[in-house]
Order: sequence, then C-alpha cells, then structure tokens
Amino acid sequence: MSFVLAPKEIVKTVVKAVEPLDFGKKQTHTLEVHWKVLSVAEIRDYQERLKDGGTTDEELIQELVVDIPGVKDPSGAEIPFGKDLVHQLMNVEYVRKAFTEELTNMLFGKDFMKRVREKN
Repeated sequence: MSFVLAPKEIVKTVVKAVEPLDFGKKQTHTLEVHWKVLSVAEIRDYQERLKDGGTTDEELIQELVVDIPGVKDPSGAEIPFGKDLVHQLMNVEYVRKAFTEELTNMLFGKDFMKRVREKN
C-alpha cells in the first residue's frame, strides 16, 4: 500500500473525563472531540506560547477544538458546538483536566505528562 502525502485537517480523539461522585466513587464520561490538525511549525508555536505564558490552555482549546458532538443538556437536548459550549466545559474542573491532558499529549507527546509526574 502506498503512502499518500495529503494534509489532514481534523483528527478525532476520545477524551475521558472522570467525574467524582459521593463516597469516593467515580464515573467516566467519554467525549468525542474533533481537533484541528497542526503542522510541526504550528505545534512549535503553540508550545512556545504556552511556555511563555502568552496563552492559556482554555484559549488553545478554543482555537483547536472544532467539534464535540453528543454533549447534551439536562433535558437531553444536544447542545450545539460553539465557543460557549467549550467555555462551559472548561468551567467543569474534571472536564478541563481531561481536555488539558489531551492538549498536552497533542503538543508535547504522550510521554510528556508521564515524565512530569515522575519528576514531581
């Protein structure tokens, strides 16, 4: 099979947000997240912006997430994707943590968080 060099604009990932419940129990929520695919130059730019404090994780997530299908309100109606939905999700601590970890994996590699945890 030949390799076709063609730009891909979107990549889909699964983000698992672990909700703390009463008495130490937890519930895992799975969100399908569609991210903008970055070039190497763009990844380096985003890395520098984060390191220099020129942006926040929420700002980058707002820029890079292009869809989150299947998020519903308490009545069961699907919430349309937009900046407001991302902002609402980023205000839920366990969801923000899951998105930030996925963002870090995309920008710095999956081993980055492991190395950070080992240092601390």
